[in-house]
Amino acid sequence: MNIDESARPVRAVEWYEEEDGRITLKILKFKSRFGKWLCRTLKRPPHFFHPLDEKGSFIWKLCDGTHTVACILEKYENTYGEETLKKLENTYGREKIEELREMRGAEVIRGDAMVFLEVLRRQGYIRLE
Repeated sequence: MNIDESARPVRAVEWYEEEDGRITLKILKFKSRFGKWLCRTLKRPPHFFHPLDEKGSFIWKLCDGTHTVACILEKYENTYGEETLKKLENTYGREKIEELREMRGAEVIRGDAMVFLEVLRRQGYIRLE
């Protein structure tokens, strides 16, 4: 992944916060004139809604242009680090997780958030400043 940790992610799509604190993204289906025409002709909405889970919503709320990627990764690690390692422990076993904790546990946890940020960037849902 090639996201600079000093970059500041900024949201680039419309979004809503649900009552439970989770985020729903409003995504345009087509950017081309043909796609927009097709939606009008077929009387279909030109957008779809994509709900984020708790972790995705946490990261999304921090993509406000004031937090750097490094800051977002640190906050994510502090909030979800143990939970992420416990899920990995259930999958791979205690010995493997202890090994990960000693060697690069933080890297594994941060990798989870970094992948999500990369997907958001590639889809055009955020831009980096």
